[in-house]
Amino acid sequence: MKQHQITKAYKDSEQLADIKDFHAKEHKLIFDLRKKLYPHVEFQAEREEAIRAKYLPFVNKEGVLEGDKYQEYLTDVFDLNNMEVDETIEKIKLPLVDGITFKLMEDLEDFIEFVKE
Repeated sequence: MKQHQITKAYKDSEQLADIKDFHAKEHKLIFDLRKKLYPHVEFQAEREEAIRAKYLPFVNKEGVLEGDKYQEYLTDVFDLNNMEVDETIEKIKLPLVDGITFKLMEDLEDFIEFVKE
């Protein structure tokens, strides 16, 4: 699993908080999943900040990073996002209820199995 998949799933899972048909049991499953994903999100933020700091000395007076250093920056960000994460995160099962779109199901399919009741 790639680092960017985890951070995207964490962000997308926030939409589940607005689903009115979920009960406390489902909210607890979502809460537990987000707790497992959060260290990876925190790692992403820390690494992104380190990458920005690495290239800050090369920013021009207008605040723009150009040329080879910009390409190196993009490579560093790409490598971070595509870093393989060894941790296995077990899928949770949630009922398929009103408010869950196909787009949300696609975005979360590696972490949540939506099942018909």
